[in-house]
Amino acid sequence: MIKKDALWKGIIEDLFEDFLFFFFPEESQNIDFDRGFDFLDKELHQLFPESKNQGRIADKLVKVFLLNGEEQWILIHIEVQGYNEAFFSKRMFTYFYRIYDKFERPITALAIFTDGDSLFHPNSYHLDFWDTSMIYRFRTFKVKNKKQEYFNKHPNNPFSIILEAVWIELQKGKAIDRSKLKIGITKKLLQSGLPKQKIERLYRFIHYYIRLHSKEEKLIFENSIHPIIKNKLPMGIIEVIEEELKKRAFKQGLKQGIADGIEQGLEQGLEQGLEQGAIKERVKVIHSLHKKGLSSSEIASFLELELAYIEHILNNKEPNAQ
Repeated sequence: MIKKDALWKGIIEDLFEDFLFFFFPEESQNIDFDRGFDFLDKELHQLFPESKNQGRIADKLVKVFLLNGEEQWILIHIEVQGYNEAFFSKRMFTYFYRIYDKFERPITALAIFTDGDSLFHPNSYHLDFWDTSMIYRFRTFKVKNKKQEYFNKHPNNPFSIILEAVWIELQKGKAIDRSKLKIGITKKLLQSGLPKQKIERLYRFIHYYIRLHSKEEKLIFENSIHPIIKNKLPMGIIEVIEEELKKRAFKQGLKQGIADGIEQGLEQGLEQGLEQGAIKERVKVIHSLHKKGLSSSEIASFLELELAYIEHILNNKEPNAQ
């Protein structure tokens, strides 16, 4: 199963300019987009090593440049929160002061809440002790508390489709035909007039984010969308992902079967040979997925490998086998 954190991280990196115009429409007028962006993932992990294994959805720290003629830049901290967390506001404040202490630059923070609790919507952190006080406020977006009509307000921005897909996924357990909603948003995407590259990335996000569980739902969706996809959307990326995951599972099963059915000495030799072959095949798969447009973090999540290992391979280095 493809993890939602990989989908979020990938779509934010791929469509970050659209992201800014959706969530920071006025402020984006002052950004120098020609200078690009710097995603400071390593710096963020160095500041918060304890957060790497705590199930975050997507933490992003991004440097952008302004149109003011100077070398000024700001840090945008993005927090996508997929569950109710008691000390969330305190953690946001901790992010703020550690980042500011490190870089001494203006910081704006955004928390996108993708959880299913309508009442969970913190937007500030308060400290008050003996006439010394402070309030830290941050920008928020609560998907669940929006009406579906809201996502039609910005039809030209891909994040209106992304957030509607998140809203549809949150309708699980309700008396709502989610397969019908998924068909509707997919058709909207294919008829949006967006560039082909963006349509491919958005389709991948919708396809894996909105999870249809029953065979009947999946069949209805496939029968409704496949004729349109055939003409409008090359499915190379998704087909490659699914095919490579099948290959990987088959190889693991084959390796185990051989190991169980032969003597110990021969077993060791065959296992080493299979492992070396698997490593070579894995490298080919990683490069293939990267050429299809997947980011390093997406590939790491899809193949269940360490991000550092993926980056070593893509940089033509010789990593140790995982």
